[in-house]
Amino acid sequence: MKPWMLCLWLASGLSFSAACAETPPDAAAYIPLGQLVQAGAISVTITAKGGHSGDCMVMGLYNNTAVTQRIKLEPGRRLHAKDPGDQDILLAKTRYILLDAHKTVQANAYGFCCQASHHAPLTGATYTLGEMANPDWVSLARIIDTANFPAGTAQQAVWVLSDHKDITSIDDPDPGVMMQVRQAVAGIQKVTLPWYYLTYASDSKVPGGKRPVRLVARIPYQLDAPAEVSVEVRNQAGQLVAILLGGVSRNAGEYTADLDLDISKWNGGEYAFNVLEGDYHLNLQKKLVI
Repeated sequence: MKPWMLCLWLASGLSFSAACAETPPDAAAYIPLGQLVQAGAISVTITAKGGHSGDCMVMGLYNNTAVTQRIKLEPGRRLHAKDPGDQDILLAKTRYILLDAHKTVQANAYGFCCQASHHAPLTGATYTLGEMANPDWVSLARIIDTANFPAGTAQQAVWVLSDHKDITSIDDPDPGVMMQVRQAVAGIQKVTLPWYYLTYASDSKVPGGKRPVRLVARIPYQLDAPAEVSVEVRNQAGQLVAILLGGVSRNAGEYTADLDLDISKWNGGEYAFNVLEGDYHLNLQKKLVI
């Protein structure tokens, strides 16, 4: 059964708690839930499942009309906790529900806490439908909706906007995912990210008490013609430190070099990360000072 076909099952009145994440063929005909509630066509109750991320909310939807309603749960809506100590939830997934006349359905809603200083709602905590959040939050929710970031990483991204956490607090075991999420948030905030990210370890022998031990980076580059591509690192004396990519054939196009390096034994100083076409042609250079 196609996921959008579940809508027909949901609307049939059977006891089944789900919502349609896949876009149905007639998606343009679905109306945002807020509009339907405001018009009196749909009544809604919202309760927490316990927890503050992922499919953490349940919406009870009742069709007040004599016609089938096509309902769209929009990413970017901020659900308000009735308990002022509970966290509000930012919806971050589109869901489609086809609900027959005078029928009721329970639908999961996917979202994230947007008040880190409050406590996670307990099972059964009640919410109101709230309103669409500010444009930056809506933009992030729509990115999460389409990009399918890991839930933990997406939650960290939400907190950067909602709770003014530093963008470097966004982390993920996959360096590529981490950089992708950070770049998405940086684009929303209109800030420039460093091209690299460093992890530090405590060391009383160095100034500041910390030394870099890991570098994670994503270097975008473009080829105007097919070429053999290498990525190397050289120190400030021009000595070769590492070959990160050696003579790989690439067609013309846009590429990225994803780096995750142990730099715990690198000496302090300046390093050049060179993207080379062939043996000598410098396509791009990035600098790092440690």
